[in-house]
Amino acid sequence: YLLRAEALYKINIQNPPFLYQNFSPLKEEDIFHSLLQVGLDYSHAIVLKGNHFGSLLESDFFKSLVLLFSILPFSQIEKRILLPLENWKGFGEPEFLKAFFYWTLYEKIERRKSFLSKAKAALEKAVIINPHFSMAWTLLGYCHLLERDIEESEKAFQRAQEIEPTSAFNFLYWACLLAYRKKYSLAFQKLFEAVDHGINHLRWIENNPYFKELRCRSEWKVLKERFSKGE
Repeated sequence: YLLRAEALYKINIQNPPFLYQNFSPLKEEDIFHSLLQVGLDYSHAIVLKGNHFGSLLESDFFKSLVLLFSILPFSQIEKRILLPLENWKGFGEPEFLKAFFYWTLYEKIERRKSFLSKAKAALEKAVIINPHFSMAWTLLGYCHLLERDIEESEKAFQRAQEIEPTSAFNFLYWACLLAYRKKYSLAFQKLFEAVDHGINHLRWIENNPYFKELRCRSEWKVLKERFSKGE
């Protein structure tokens, strides 16, 4: 699934600025269809092997998704990308992908509360459909944190760890909760575990407001050195 997603991306939407500037109705439909299929394939890959989510965040697909959201009316995004997902059944990945789209809108385009609420609602459906979907539990925990529901956030991160004890993605977002609760040593512990298991989102970590207080501590320098050494 991951390989097919990457191949579809390269064939259909690798140069989004050029394509978007030269829209025709046919091209537009092709791009939306390809983007949806790429997203679903990535989502299947996430279900089968969770650590691929890191590659999704770093991928050109994610960048093109952000670009697409930034230039199109939200009504078009709902019509072309989100509504078709209603027809998919299975392991909860369509709901997860829907949540990911809303979460991307919230994080990258506009911090509108309705986007976050829709992301959380989709994630809640995803974990009902598939209670063993660790990635959905992690993102649900982060949504709870953004809404300052600390108890539910903790429960979701703990559930994700029970399912996938070495999830780098879960370590990373759990560190946000610990930093928010001023448990800085534990937050660093989770960040180091995230690095040990393959997380390489240094820029995201540096810019994350939850880690503001961590940047003043000696462990921060050690963490950055770990990234620079590729450990």
